[in-house]
Amino acid sequence: KQKQYKLCKKKKTIENEILKNHLTPDSDDDVDQVDLSRGRCVTNEIESSIHTNSNILKGINNKFNEFTQQLTLNSSKFDQQMNHLNTKIDRMTSTTDI
Repeated sequence: KQKQYKLCKKKKTIENEILKNHLTPDSDDDVDQVDLSRGRCVTNEIESSIHTNSNILKGINNKFNEFTQQLTLNSSKFDQQMNHLNTKIDRMTSTTDI
């Protein structure tokens, strides 16, 4: 991705040099060709950015799912401990006059 970005940057620099040094106002075809090439470079950069962002979002989603599972597990353990404690309290109160 980084390599592709650098290639696009180099390509843009070369295209700009060509525009400055070699193109005349009459050469519309050359300008159109350079514009198409720039568009492809920008499109590649956007696609690369979308792919990167997609991977980041997948990573965030995976972490969120891990945290949700951990929270569910901890909740379940907490519920079990509370039930165990309530059972002990019930036993103690049944054997003791309060």
